[in-house]
Amino acid sequence: MISSTITENLLKDYALDSKTSIAYFYFDFTEVQKQNVEGCVRSFLRQLSAKRLLPIVKALHNQERSAQPSLDSLTDTLKAVLQQTQLTFLIFDALDECTPNGKGC
Repeated sequence: MISSTITENLLKDYALDSKTSIAYFYFDFTEVQKQNVEGCVRSFLRQLSAKRLLPIVKALHNQERSAQPSLDSLTDTLKAVLQQTQLTFLIFDALDECTPNGKGC
């Protein structure tokens, strides 16, 4: 509840700010893809690339067409994307729903 209010306020306050990015992730015990760090990183990359697909993200996609990218590749790409933005808000919700074997929770 608190994180949704925070997210709504950030989206409203920074709606017209092209130098700010906002991404959020809700860990959800009902969906396997939303229970681990890999799902979270993938979601953040999708959200942060929605306005503009950076070459680093496109390169990751092209490089890993035959197999899923590793968590290290995804994390490195997310770091590079974050460095391209002046201000980024990453919102995590229901972190307690992240599974213990969820690769880093």
